[in-house]
Amino acid sequence: MIMNACKSTRHLNENELLVSKVKVKVTNDALDKEAMFGLVKQKPNRRLLGIFPLYLGIYNLYYDKAESRIKDAIGEAPVIYDSLLTKKTTNQLKLYLNNRGFYDSQVSYTTDIKKKKIKVEYKIDEGVPYKIKDLNYSITDKTIYYHVTQDSSNLLIKPGKRFDVDLLQEERNRLTRLIRNEGYFYFSKEYIYFEADTNQNKASLQLGIKDVEKKTYEDEVYYEPHEKFTINNVFVRLNYDNQLTYQIASDTLYEKNIYFIDEGSFKFKPKAIARSIFIRKGELYQLKNQDLTYRNLSALRAFNFISIRFEKDFENPNSLNCFINLSPRKAKSFTIEAEGTNSGGNLGISGNVGFQNANAFKGAETFSVRLKGGLEAQQVLDNESNSNITSGLPFNTVEFGPEVNLDIPRFLLPISADQFSARTNPKTTINMSYNFQQRPDYTRRISKIYLAYSWNETAEKTHIIQPIDVSYIKLDKSLNFQNRLDAINNPFIQNSYRDHFITATKYSFIFNNQDYTKKRNAHFFRGNIELAGNILNGINRLSNQPKNESETFDFLGIRYAQYVKSDIDLRIYRNYRFTSLVYRFAAGIGLPYGNIDVMPFEKSFFAGGANGIRAWQARELGPGSLPNTEENQVDQIGNVNLEANVEYRFDITKIIEGAAFVDAGNIWEYKQGDPRPSTEFKFNKLWDDIAIGVGAGIRLDFTFFILRFDAATPFKDPGAPKDQTYDVRIKETNFNIGIGYPF
Repeated sequence: MIMNACKSTRHLNENELLVSKVKVKVTNDALDKEAMFGLVKQKPNRRLLGIFPLYLGIYNLYYDKAESRIKDAIGEAPVIYDSLLTKKTTNQLKLYLNNRGFYDSQVSYTTDIKKKKIKVEYKIDEGVPYKIKDLNYSITDKTIYYHVTQDSSNLLIKPGKRFDVDLLQEERNRLTRLIRNEGYFYFSKEYIYFEADTNQNKASLQLGIKDVEKKTYEDEVYYEPHEKFTINNVFVRLNYDNQLTYQIASDTLYEKNIYFIDEGSFKFKPKAIARSIFIRKGELYQLKNQDLTYRNLSALRAFNFISIRFEKDFENPNSLNCFINLSPRKAKSFTIEAEGTNSGGNLGISGNVGFQNANAFKGAETFSVRLKGGLEAQQVLDNESNSNITSGLPFNTVEFGPEVNLDIPRFLLPISADQFSARTNPKTTINMSYNFQQRPDYTRRISKIYLAYSWNETAEKTHIIQPIDVSYIKLDKSLNFQNRLDAINNPFIQNSYRDHFITATKYSFIFNNQDYTKKRNAHFFRGNIELAGNILNGINRLSNQPKNESETFDFLGIRYAQYVKSDIDLRIYRNYRFTSLVYRFAAGIGLPYGNIDVMPFEKSFFAGGANGIRAWQARELGPGSLPNTEENQVDQIGNVNLEANVEYRFDITKIIEGAAFVDAGNIWEYKQGDPRPSTEFKFNKLWDDIAIGVGAGIRLDFTFFILRFDAATPFKDPGAPKDQTYDVRIKETNFNIGIGYPF
């Protein structure tokens, strides 16, 4: 009824036409259809989910109101057809095709008018593209000629490639960086030019590099070769203030051929800052060293302002003085926070008090202490609580504990850290935490300490090694919960709720080429592998330690875990003008062996929750096709995990975003002694065990964080009776609240 009342053409004048559809018909896959569509001067009004003209409908609904916040914020005025803009579009498309090498292309358009609506279709006959025949050089500077030809293996312009203007621009940028990395500080891409001789769809290219133009006092023009520059002095001005004049004084410190100047007391150890500086006295100027210095100084997170500037040293020919200006941020800070939480679909409230020192030992080390506590409403496994802490409140779980963390911007090793390149932005993290959790079914205490080393192979690739990761988990079960576990009589479930000790080693690799400042296609990948218990097991065997009654080894009187675990998380982001598609695939497996029969509860996989298969609450789904019966309603975990998600995101207003999604996957048991056959992972029943949920959501983008509301409904439930496996159960819709995107 609303859409009918807001008929899209109701407010158009007699001679006006609404642009209802625009299509760019391209047959050559080498052309970027999305980029070509972006050149269209008139595009139809946006449609919700690509179907409903919601924004135009809202504009028409409030058409007669001169001032309407809804109309201004969400509404969109009708796009009235303008034939002049259509002709301009054909010219733009033709220019685009020329720049892509299709000089013989033809661009035309057709229109289809029905009921005051017009459809425009641009038809493109690309023709045969021009290709590069050969490449010659016109470079009079022999030194630059040498550098360019020596790097010819990285040349972007090669015979047989399409004659593309963008490719030429990329080559100009590449050559500019190459030459500036050889000491040519004042070189710019304006010195590089291309000349083309085209014939019969072939282009003979000449790459030229001009010398520096000079003028005499009589304005006569002459040319000189480009100058190479070396670094003479490097000055680091700490506690920088542009209102002050800095001079080398007696209290100036000299460290690794760098002058450190501070008008106050030295808050930073010069040696610590010098590790992040790659501009060195006596070396050639290199653009890559300038960029790397800026990046690593920024990674210290100790400065509000960083600038790197070069000046000619007129007393030393072909020399530059480098000035690095640093303005430190306040080192110490206190925070008090209150927040709503959503831990895998379980809602709660929490608060924390924190202290942070961003320069704890004058080496840009970040030391933080945080005390956190909270209340949460979790799934109840036992109807009788073992605690009165939350009596009378809508929450049944209390959690609190301290955490101490130290980030050191270098490798902290028993050998000299200078053997490792500071170019990779190395970091050492030491973390200690204690967590106390009391819920109706049990009380759990987790003590944890780990040491991690991380470094960046490139701007997109990160490596993390945790050689030490020690956890001690103490579990006190309520009497009723213990009786329930005994009644289930499942050794697998009973072993999952035991005290255990974990000593693990972990390696992670992360690839992430997302650029949050630009809306472009991107990929994210994270892979983890974790080994636990092998060192302790080796020590016990070498020392001939006796086994306990269960024929396993103990450490400090507690059975320790021994396992291998690996998991991956792959995400693909496809961004369009007002929409985006996100694909995610996650998989993992954990195999206990030796000293333990099942994976520890904390190291097992679970399905469901706000960031997983959202039609089920966390730990409610699976394993496998386990029936949805009351006796199985304990926290469901497994050692095999598969999950796939597809989410379509679309803008509604500047701060409101909509989403539609499909989630699929499950968890399984594999060789852990679970007597329930429906939980076992088998390829021949994989599809039968896959759960599928569908849903939609609203996201509020406040720039500094995103508040997310999702509603998801089971579509395929492997735990349901076979005649009800495929059934959209609206009454079982699960609502999720989250901070940030799910992936």
